Amino acid sequence: MTVPDPGVYRDVPASTYHAWEALNQSSIKDVLASPADYHHRQQQPRVQSDPMALGEAVHTLILEPARESEILVCETKTRRGKAFDALRDDNPGACIVTLAQMDTARRMRDAVLADSGAVAMLEGDREVSMVWDMKGVRCKARADVVRDRAVVDVKTSRDVSPATFRRDAFRKWLYNCQAAWYRIAKVEAMGGSTPSFFLVCVQSVPPHHVKLYDVGERAMMVGEALCKRALKTYRDCTTADRWPGFDSSLQLLEINDYLAEEHTRQADEEINLDSF
Repeated sequence: MTVPDPGVYRDVPASTYHAWEALNQSSIKDVLASPADYHHRQQQPRVQSDPMALGEAVHTLILEPARESEILVCETKTRRGKAFDALRDDNPGACIVTLAQMDTARRMRDAVLADSGAVAMLEGDREVSMVWDMKGVRCKARADVVRDRAVVDVKTSRDVSPATFRRDAFRKWLYNCQAAWYRIAKVEAMGGSTPSFFLVCVQSVPPHHVKLYDVGERAMMVGEALCKRALKTYRDCTTADRWPGFDSSLQLLEINDYLAEEHTRQADEEINLDSF
């Protein structure tokens, strides 16, 4: 499916948005991994993993409760087997979860709706699709919530504690790139001042903690630089029709100072067998 003209689109089904042929924040992350990663994933059908299915169910329950009936529940213990495959094949693009996952999704929704700060942060236009052109490339983004001066995204994670989430958010998930991409989207597609980017995070395991985060300006600036680098790489690779992976040069693999000290202490330890 071709992508529509630049602009703001509301009430667009997620399946329609995903079919639009344009660069999005997931594509940006793939390009940053390597052009070969991006090209490979573009050739593969979109497969929904277990965490993705749970996340989509939670998003629907929180942001679009009227569409709860569109979440399909498979009465199996796992999202595997003949029954699940048949349901998936008969409903392409649908969000399919198990009974246990649906129960978890509802508990996570309840936790978010019980948090007054989260509820206040989620006030605004929901599931807003934006399309714009940047450096000759058609781009898209779909924001969970758009407010006058902010974009808000709902995240699900096994651990939303500050220590763990701060580490994984930028190193593992590159949320600073997503934050920057959505900020660019709002300015380019909707105009106005540069928005803040907030995360409403809910833990996928009991007791389903809810934590709110404000992505800092330095993280945003680094994210924007990565987005621009990925966009240039994408343009260059598209023009050349070449999608390289990692270079084959020899690279030194060295241990860092912290791990070297830890291993040295371990090597120097003597085990007294008489103490066992």
